[in-house]
Amino acid sequence: MSDNEQEIQTHIARNRELLKLFASKGIDAAVSRSIDLHFWTSNESAASKLSAALEQRGYSRVATNRSVHDLSLWNVAANFETSPLSVTAPSSSKHLYDWLVNTTPHLRDGAHQSELFNIENARLA
Repeated sequence: MSDNEQEIQTHIARNRELLKLFASKGIDAAVSRSIDLHFWTSNESAASKLSAALEQRGYSRVATNRSVHDLSLWNVAANFETSPLSVTAPSSSKHLYDWLVNTTPHLRDGAHQSELFNIENARLA
């Protein structure tokens, strides 16, 4: 298994656990809602480029902020309307990962791929 495939499998397993947590709190993961995805980059330039790429892809309310806990990291938050079930589906994780790695090659050095499609900080309003 390649490093990329292992990365995807790690996120798929984490997403499965996240769906269990949602169910334990009575959240219907099939219901569409506003979802925030959080991405991490290692510098401001990569954060700006990722932000622009996400906006071009149709995500709304894309924002970049420097981490308050680790000043070497930048957070990029993007919002879109979907269900937690859809965004955590293995095919979604793989599709988003492939897009980030293949469509945004300028981010390879600046993006922390281990955090690219983690929604554990999703706003579930």
